[in-house]
Amino acid sequence: MLAQISRSRSCRSLVSNSPFHIRRPPLISRQYISQHATPPPRKQDYWTRYRKPQIRGIAIAVSLGVLFYVYNLERTPITGRWRFMVISPEFEKKLADSTYDQILRQYQGSIVSPNHPLVVEIRQIVGRLLEASALGRLKDDEFGEVVMPTKTSWYDEPIAETGKGPYGAPLPKEWRLLVVSSSEVNAFASYDTIVVFTGILPFCPTEDTLAGVIGHEIAHVVARHSSESLSSYILLELVAGVVDALLGTLGLTRSVSQLVLELPNSRVKELEADRIGVQITARACFDPAGATTVQRRLGELEKGMGKQYPSFLRTHPRSGERIQYIESRLPEAYAIRAESPTCGGMQANLTRFEAALQRLVGS
Repeated sequence: MLAQISRSRSCRSLVSNSPFHIRRPPLISRQYISQHATPPPRKQDYWTRYRKPQIRGIAIAVSLGVLFYVYNLERTPITGRWRFMVISPEFEKKLADSTYDQILRQYQGSIVSPNHPLVVEIRQIVGRLLEASALGRLKDDEFGEVVMPTKTSWYDEPIAETGKGPYGAPLPKEWRLLVVSSSEVNAFASYDTIVVFTGILPFCPTEDTLAGVIGHEIAHVVARHSSESLSSYILLELVAGVVDALLGTLGLTRSVSQLVLELPNSRVKELEADRIGVQITARACFDPAGATTVQRRLGELEKGMGKQYPSFLRTHPRSGERIQYIESRLPEAYAIRAESPTCGGMQANLTRFEAALQRLVGS
């Protein structure tokens, strides 16, 4: 037995001393591995290293964006609506010049001579509207000599004291008027340029109706709607670009924002211009109800052309909605006209004011 044990030990020593013998590694406990081995990367480390800084950066960017938006909020005249505005009045002057040059190029050859009797009559209406509300005067026409209205505004004294008219427009301000020979039923005002197409004149058979159209377009400028639209466009493009980059929606955000924000806001601005427009018209001693007459005629034209888009796809409210809104503002407009020392017929204006108020209460 002892000899057998001795022989096995000698064989084991020979094997261990052999250069071809492979040693078995010592057994390592799980506790040793858990204490000394390098663990695999955890999800928490990835979040801390990559995702968390991204979220922090996005949060900072959103916070700065909200502060920038709130800082540039302001109220519109008359209605007091809050809006985002980043276009300064100084920059508007540059936009006005470039817009005027663009309009001249676009309608070159179709602009009616300023000496035409029709243009002279329209200039007189525009002159009354501007001067009565202390919004400035028409600029001497660049295309020829035109006799300007010499009527003095009854707002001269307040202008001398405050330097501003009733709508806060900085003075002095010069406006341009262009009458375009075209069948297009339209009129618009962009910054300091008023454009009237001859195609809209058949829908404005009286001075009151034409004054209602032009007063509405002047109101867009008074409320700075063009600059507001440009400010909103800049903001929406920035937001849509960031959202599309993060979500990969490829322009979907831009389309949604147009339906949800731009089109409703455009309709709000139209009603806002209607309200300010009837005030401008009434202050110039025109009948503010002329605006409803034009809307009825345009509504009939729209029905005849079959343009009945859903309300949420329209840039303008429906004619019926606008007529109803304008009629609700007529008492206020007639009150302004009755208080005017230049309009005369105080009792007649008060009678119209009472009748309009009665219709409003009765409805």
